[in-house]
Amino acid sequence: MIRPVAARRASRDKDLYGPVLRGLVRPVAARLKPITPSATVRLAAVVNEMKRRGEDLVSFSVGEPDFPTPAHIVDAAKKALDAGWTKYVAPAGIAPLREAIAEKMKRFNPAGGWQKVAAL
Repeated sequence: MIRPVAARRASRDKDLYGPVLRGLVRPVAARLKPITPSATVRLAAVVNEMKRRGEDLVSFSVGEPDFPTPAHIVDAAKKALDAGWTKYVAPAGIAPLREAIAEKMKRFNPAGGWQKVAAL
């Protein structure tokens, strides 16, 4: 006798995940199993484990800073979200932001480089 799909699924879920995870985790398709984490993700995991053991090191693997985001940046992000800035922008970025970056670069590097930012 063939059991109904729901019964087979419930039995499989119980076997794979136990009562705590049943219904919360879905099995991964077999065709996805050969996919492995990227080298960057693997390196970040190794670094995190080394830090957990108390080793003092600086990781350049993922590109995340090792300090919290400054409060003024968090506040600006909240303000932008509240103002409706929740969609993707053009690939070149936001024109007023590019102009502001170019102005700052002019002050700190009058020799050049800022023209490329302004021209994007």
